[in-house]
Amino acid sequence: MTPHPLLAKLNTTQQEAVSLPIGPAQIMAGPGSGKTRVLTHRIAWLVRELDVARNRILAVTFTNKAAGEMRQRALELLESLDQDERGFGWRRPMAIGTFHSICARILRVEYEHTPYERNWIIVDADDQKSVIKEILASRPASDNNQFAVLADISRAKDRGLTASEFAAQASSVLDIRLAPIYADYEKALRTNNALDFDDLLLHALRLFRSNQDVLDRYRARWPHVLVDEFQDTNGTQYELVKLLAAHPDSLQSLFVVGDEDQSIYAFRGANRRNLARLRRDFPAIRTVVLEENYRSTQQILDVANSLIRHNRGRTHKELFTGNPDGQQVVLVDAAGGDSEADWIARSAASLLREGTFGHEDIAVMYRMHALSRALEEAFLNHRIAYRLIGAMRFYDRAEIKDALAFLRFLVNPLDALSLARIINKPARGIGAKTLARLIECRDRWGLSVSDALTVACRGPEAVAHMARDAWERHPSPFTGRALRSLQAFESLAAEWRERLYTEDLTIDAGLFLADVLESSGYRARLIASGEQDEHRLENLDELVGLASEFEPESDAEELALNPVELFLEHVSLISAADERDDDEPKITLMTLHNAKGLEYPVVYTPGGGCPEPGPPVCGGGGRGRGGAEDHAHDPAQRQGARIPGGLHPGRGRGPVASLPRPRHR
Repeated sequence: MTPHPLLAKLNTTQQEAVSLPIGPAQIMAGPGSGKTRVLTHRIAWLVRELDVARNRILAVTFTNKAAGEMRQRALELLESLDQDERGFGWRRPMAIGTFHSICARILRVEYEHTPYERNWIIVDADDQKSVIKEILASRPASDNNQFAVLADISRAKDRGLTASEFAAQASSVLDIRLAPIYADYEKALRTNNALDFDDLLLHALRLFRSNQDVLDRYRARWPHVLVDEFQDTNGTQYELVKLLAAHPDSLQSLFVVGDEDQSIYAFRGANRRNLARLRRDFPAIRTVVLEENYRSTQQILDVANSLIRHNRGRTHKELFTGNPDGQQVVLVDAAGGDSEADWIARSAASLLREGTFGHEDIAVMYRMHALSRALEEAFLNHRIAYRLIGAMRFYDRAEIKDALAFLRFLVNPLDALSLARIINKPARGIGAKTLARLIECRDRWGLSVSDALTVACRGPEAVAHMARDAWERHPSPFTGRALRSLQAFESLAAEWRERLYTEDLTIDAGLFLADVLESSGYRARLIASGEQDEHRLENLDELVGLASEFEPESDAEELALNPVELFLEHVSLISAADERDDDEPKITLMTLHNAKGLEYPVVYTPGGGCPEPGPPVCGGGGRGRGGAEDHAHDPAQRQGARIPGGLHPGRGRGPVASLPRPRHR
């Protein structure tokens, strides 16, 4: 019997998963077992065999890169199908994105049900630190660490708690101390019409919980929910999925792919126990276990299986492969961090000289960024080109953040954080005291910071909703040079904003940004600096090009945003995992956490795979994912190293070695 075209290239277990009837389903996908292939084929199966309109499918994953790959593969599977005659719903795009991008879309459309204006912005980590730093500075003898405080606030939001809800249930000394800080942080973001990443999930969840009509509308819109990497969901993400999929009628079309063994983001709030919760909340759920691995050798899988079976509370999987056995695992014991790094550099250099592998084939994955120092020195000493992932991202560079801050302030008149960053760039005589007075005026006049700037420069008549008595009680404090400097900036901002909303949907985001950088004097200042800022100019040119070339999703008109606003939202939602500079061949250095979604034929792991004492608890069988895992039944597949213990190639494909934690001597 000839298999169905959508099932022909799948193994028996994959076929079972893809062709499950509509209902709750849990696919326990071992590393390298073809989970992306199963997900995309499931989407195609829903459309072709189960008569589901494309725009009634919601597929969620954790990086924009993975979402883009999923969308592309699904469309390629479907493009040969002639569905157009069946109506508009079959032609509309599927909603495929990250949790954060999907929630951002919902909040933007439903802003009237939230405490925010439509043009809210997403703050980045630096903005969060600035806000917390200012809050902590206002507290006498505060010994709070800003990083720890932000992490604690993030954990509270992962539990679905606003500041007031957190305060109401705070019982420990630490929680009682955190509660007013969280409240001030929440107030500061709201004043700036800003949300952080955790807010995107938190407010989407609260929106669904407090507005049954809105929840019903999105349930009807997306009755079929698919979720990738379910072991990485936190509490809020789990509740969002549960609300969308838990229909009151018989339709519970939920399809999740996950694996407790691959849960490595607990420090970010991920809870591998969500897979077990799913089985309790959806008792009729069907479970399919994928154990055949397509990317590693059996030697690697044997080591991985022997390690991971010690973990408690996991679904048993015994990974196997039809690939050759490969070389035995080799354990390399180094005397210390420097000698370990030198050994890796010499080994990699040997592979490059032999031509066995290229730079792009090799990665060094470590537990934390602190371990990169010795590696970088060793690679420099051996003159080996490398790239460091997760260090200084393109969008974290000062000039890029400055350029985006100009746009963010123009889009969101409440955004005092962005204004503070760019109001004196280039230097125009507006110091910290002048800015502080402007913020005081904003609060006393009850205006946005943009309107306060306009009133300070042009008088109370310039803003229609300015209260006359507020001006009489608190007249503008600005005179002389400070006033002239503010007026010069305000005039520029008014011109930019007028152009932005006059051209609106037709505006070219790249040309607009280039004009802002030029007319503000920002670009001229960098040119005047000479060669030392040449690379910054190149980065700005790259950003302008990205803005001009940016193409929003075809259903973006629902958000009612112009191209500048859409580009800003796109940039805000980019994660470190989405940024890869692949133009020049270099060996990749990164943490294991940043390796998610990637794979390499050659992997070194310094510092040991299991640093904690006691039974081994490392995930196994393959950390890097994507790409090669989908070449099912392809004997020519390159077999690479895949276990967290760290694998180093000798000769041939898929050689292995592990570097344990160096002994102190």
